Formats: sequence, C-alpha cells, structure tokens
Amino acid sequence: MILINHIWFNIKNKYEGTVLGYFWHIIPILLQFLTLNFILSKMMNFNSPSMSSKLLIGLICWSFFRDMTSSASHLVTFKWYHIKNYYFDLNKIMVIEFLTALFNAFISILLAMIFVSFNDISFNKLQFTISIINLTLLTYLISSILFIIGAVYRDTFHLWNSFCGLLFWSIPIVYPIEKIPSDYINLFELNPIFISIKGLTQSLEGSGSSLLILIQTSIVYLILSVVLSRFNNNFRNQVVAQL
Repeated sequence: MILINHIWFNIKNKYEGTVLGYFWHIIPILLQFLTLNFILSKMMNFNSPSMSSKLLIGLICWSFFRDMTSSASHLVTFKWYHIKNYYFDLNKIMVIEFLTALFNAFISILLAMIFVSFNDISFNKLQFTISIINLTLLTYLISSILFIIGAVYRDTFHLWNSFCGLLFWSIPIVYPIEKIPSDYINLFELNPIFISIKGLTQSLEGSGSSLLILIQTSIVYLILSVVLSRFNNNFRNQVVAQL
C-alpha cells in the first residue's frame, strides 16, 4: 500500500497544476508518431499494413526505456531530499521510480492496442508479451547500473542522454528491419534493445521466430538484475556518503 501511494504521488506531483494533467505523458509520443508516420508513409513510401502499429508501439517502448534510464542516471541527486528524509534506501527509491514509469508505459500500450485492433494485421500475442517483459528487464538492469554510476559521477546524465540520441537510430522503429544491410545486421544485434524491438516488430507481423532468444536474454537480464540489486544493498551507504 505504501509503495502504491509513492507511485501515485510521483504521477500526481509531475502533472499537478497542468490543464491536461496525465495526458501530457501521452501527447509527446502521439505527436512524434503522427510526424514520423507522415514522413514514412507519404515521403518515404514505407507502406505496409502493420507499419503504423509497429511505429506506435516502438515509440512507446522507446520512450519508456529512454525516460527511465535517463531518470535513473541522476535520480539520487534529483531526489536527494526524499532519500535523506524518507527513504535512505537507494533500492526503494529506484523501484518506486521504475514502477511509476512502467505504469505509464502500460497505460500507453493499452491505448496503442486499441489502435492496433482497428488494423487488420496478424498478431503473435505470446512473442509480444515476452518482448515487453524482455524490454522491461533490460530497462531495469541498465537503469540500476546508471543509478549507481550517476550518484557518483554527475556527467552520467548528460553522457547517457547524448548517447540515447544515437541509440534511437540503431533500432528498427522508424525503418523496417529488412532495410538493414545484411553485412551490418550482426552489428545491430549487439545492441540489447534491438532484440526487444525486433521481437515486437515480428510479433505484429504474426511471427514468433525470436521467441527463444527473447526468453534466454530475459533470464540473463533477470539474473543480472538480482545480482546488481545485492550489489546496491552492499554499497548504498558508501554511495550516499560520496554525495
């Protein structure tokens, strides 16, 4: 119950006093989708029955990954008052922030699925679900790493945001996977988020060909997250002492 209250406080505090309230979470994604959808369909002729659906889902998932990891990279310094006076448990404040971002992404995906349902496309529900889980675990893992590094090195936030600008174009959101030259596909697949987005893309085409690799990588992400969580527990006092 306390955890739910903190999540609700995070959401309420972010949009309190605004006219559109919670809709400000959805509007930037929607505007980006409309702009890119126009460019891809009208100017670049990337037309397919599932293109709009893949673009919208991809942008929502990317926004979740980018916003959460970016927030984690300066979370300790940004919310130092709460850590000092209420939490003092780095893992707890990290989990609250992550669950808040996950809740926002979940609502956005539900709305996007209504849009997808109006398109006559095949849909592999199992691979779609595993892809979302895979992305969620990856996001938590990278956020945990940036959370600790960012608490010590303030430049982490700025470096990661700059890197995300490049990272966005290395995943198949605004272009089909088929457009990637075969000589470079292995290089693209070194990007962990590429696997998640590729799985989502294929699931919206009715394919389940990436299911095994998604399950395997999800298990690895889960194990690494548990190990890192223990690391955070052992060293959180030292990290706070350096602030």
